[in-house]
Amino acid sequence: MKSLSIKSIAAIALVNIGLVYGADGNINGLRSPQCVEDLSRLQVDLLQHFNGIFGTFSATKETEETEETSKASVYGPIAALNINSTGYDYNTNLKSNCEDYNGISRLGLMAKAAHVNGDVYGEIFNEEGSIIAANQKNECGMNSIDRSVTKPDDLSSSLWSFAPSSIKKTSRKLASFESDTFINRNKGLVSKSDARSFHGYRILKLPACSDDICKPFDPNTEITTAILKSRHSSLNTPFQNILPTEMIVFNVPVYVNHTFTITTLDVNKNISPCQVIYNFYPVDASGAYDSNPSSTFTLVRAPDVKIAGTILAPQANIIDSPTGYFGGQLITLQNYEGHGADIKDFKSVSNGECSSRSICWPINVTHVVVEVVKVSTSKTLVSTVTEITDKNGHFSTFGTVTVTDNIATVTATRK
Repeated sequence: MKSLSIKSIAAIALVNIGLVYGADGNINGLRSPQCVEDLSRLQVDLLQHFNGIFGTFSATKETEETEETSKASVYGPIAALNINSTGYDYNTNLKSNCEDYNGISRLGLMAKAAHVNGDVYGEIFNEEGSIIAANQKNECGMNSIDRSVTKPDDLSSSLWSFAPSSIKKTSRKLASFESDTFINRNKGLVSKSDARSFHGYRILKLPACSDDICKPFDPNTEITTAILKSRHSSLNTPFQNILPTEMIVFNVPVYVNHTFTITTLDVNKNISPCQVIYNFYPVDASGAYDSNPSSTFTLVRAPDVKIAGTILAPQANIIDSPTGYFGGQLITLQNYEGHGADIKDFKSVSNGECSSRSICWPINVTHVVVEVVKVSTSKTLVSTVTEITDKNGHFSTFGTVTVTDNIATVTATRK
């Protein structure tokens, strides 16, 4: 073969790479950099689906008798063991997939028991107990909500049978990584080397802290708590050195039985919600990870504060203020106490940049694959691939093909 068009090169490269999807949705041999905890594809779909996952969700939006105001919203689907809310609507920003009969994508609310004085958009699923809601937006012609739902096949693996363990393991795994990135006021995120504690992640760590006391931060290993505990954001530099495929992890150790209040008004500033994980976890008086499963702390979002991304706080009792918002995906296995603020989804807080972005749930997550494949050509070519689909129709890509000295390098981005 003397010469190849770009399309031909791309096709040969993909055939030789032999992209094959495993049961978990990852490409065999090419592990997602976002993956921390091994999960099945069904489990990935369940965890990825929800805007919020809670132990108990208790929320009320109070209004004066003469006041006319809109209700608060959880923009995406919600999952909780128990839900008790007044003045809150659920899944308001998403449309159910009516073609997916009783499937995960139809879910608007999943609980063991719930009392909802508000609207629920989408299917309601409960394993036991009862669901009472003021109104269900029945756009797919789904059944009445006043019943116990028979488990459909694709929900037979209950969220609650694996999620608590997976969420805790993921939080602890992230907490175990050594910090490799720091904040420079002029340069943004900087690292001492290209080495990473975990492939695809940049790890930043705050000192152990609460509202009562914070350890002085070590500039060689930690960043200042001002990123979360200042009225003005410390992220006032455009972080142009963040790659679109990197995840930014803020490890936030909180003293057990203490309270940590987020007071920085715009926490994200110039970091995309699609790329950031805030990992709040319990530590003892010495600052060491507290592995006692009963250990908890209180996480408060102060009025007007905005924080968005994957907010992972499995052992936090969360108290939410009536103004400002959490955005992205909010996770606690303890209690959430809401006072009228919305919980926004990834799509709304990222201006459509991403619809979902999670830790080990890589559906709809950018995934860069680089493989080198030998091809027979005498030309050196560099071009851009607009779109490729493998023979199974699984792999759409935007990326580049480079051929040098009979070696083709394909950089493909999984959508």
